[in-house]
Amino acid sequence: MQAQIFPQKKELSVCGRWLEDGTVVEHFLGIIHIKEATAEALIQYLLDFLGSNNISLQGLRGLGIDGTNTMSGERSGVQKRVRLFAPSALYVHCRHQLQLAAIHAANDHNEIKKFFGTLLTIWKAFHYSPKKIEKLIDLEAELGVPELKIGKPSDTIDG
Repeated sequence: MQAQIFPQKKELSVCGRWLEDGTVVEHFLGIIHIKEATAEALIQYLLDFLGSNNISLQGLRGLGIDGTNTMSGERSGVQKRVRLFAPSALYVHCRHQLQLAAIHAANDHNEIKKFFGTLLTIWKAFHYSPKKIEKLIDLEAELGVPELKIGKPSDTIDG
């Protein structure tokens, strides 16, 4: 039996976080397939993506990216280049390494994998069914408990 080798794909994930009526909203905006991973190329990919989605960097106040020099470099990294367009933006190092390590360790244990699979199934059952969400809200009101917000289980949610 011969092992298959899968080619690596270079991708840049773009997420947004903003306030709507005083509530923090987070959305996955898209994945940018990239051919070159230099800071100069990445900022251009990002600007093109945001421009094609009518998103301006003018109001940007924060930037959460990983700690590689290409991304976080103080002289010519992506974070420095973003601040040329959005001087008020603060760079924040993403803190999802612990979550990724926990998920990786959990993959070695079937019971934990099943647990996370069950959580995802429950999330999907409610997320894709307005009827079920409405029933949950009614039940919460009947029980006098606060309305729950069901978050999607993910490999990289920051706690």
